Formats: sequence, structure tokens, C-alpha cells
Amino acid sequence: MPLMHWIENTWLDAAIRSSVAGIRIAEIVHLLGLALFGGTVFVLNLILLGPSFSSLAPPRRSLARIAGELLPWTVAGFLIMVLSGSVLFLSSPEKFYLNPALRIKVAILVPALAFQFTLHRKIAFADPPAVPSKAALAACLSLLLWIGVGFAGKAIGPFAVQ
Repeated sequence: MPLMHWIENTWLDAAIRSSVAGIRIAEIVHLLGLALFGGTVFVLNLILLGPSFSSLAPPRRSLARIAGELLPWTVAGFLIMVLSGSVLFLSSPEKFYLNPALRIKVAILVPALAFQFTLHRKIAFADPPAVPSKAALAACLSLLLWIGVGFAGKAIGPFAVQ
């Protein structure tokens, strides 16, 4: 853990840690990024689930077109979360490094991102559209992974190492 100790002794970490308002703003920005990212992923997954949720899709637009229109917003939400999450991590790196919930979040986050930006994207952008059962399976797996990331993220506070 020498790296975490070194990070805690940098000027940037000290500046972030000493600004309670800055940390609160980073938390708010992180939640806004989550809303943007999670909202676009959730809507796309509901559309992928099939006809029951197709009313969410604008009329006469293909899934690939909707996915393409949502992609910049999804990426923007993700980048906002990464930047604000980094600021939050820097507020107390040793404490966060030891937090089991953060470790679980990262362990789920890596496959969730890999799935989201590879197989899930391939199915969402498929032309002609993917087989409905394949699309629904991808949506269910995506939702399961992202819900896991969300629950683990929510558990970071209660599992904080003192």
C-alpha cells in the first residue's frame, strides 16, 4: 500500500481532502454522471428486452439508430463518473483502497464495461436487428451487471474502513 500512502501525501490529495465543499460537489457530479450513464443504458436495455418496452423507442427509428444517438450521452456520463469518482477516491485513497465494497464494485465494473462496449454494443448496433431472444439475454445480463455495480457502489459508505 505504499502507492496509496504516497498519493495521500501529494498536494493534489491534500487540496481535495481539505475541501469539504469540493468533495460534496464531486459526489453530486458523480450522481449526475450516473443518472446520465445509467439512464441511457437502462432505456437501451428496456428497448432490447422487446415489444413490451418498445413504446420507449421513438416511432420509426431502428434500434441501431437509437443506440447511436444515445452513445455520446452514455460515454459522456461514463467520463463524468470516472473523473468525479477519481476525485472522490483521492479524498481518502487509503480508506477507499481498503474498502471491500469498492473492490467488489471494481470487480463487477470491469466486466460490465467490457460487456457494454463489446457484445452489448454489437447486439444494439446489429443490422439487421439481433434475434429477439439474444437481444433480451444481452439486456438482462447488462442490467444485472449494472445493478451489481450500483449496489456495490451504494455499499461503499457503510463499509468504509475507519
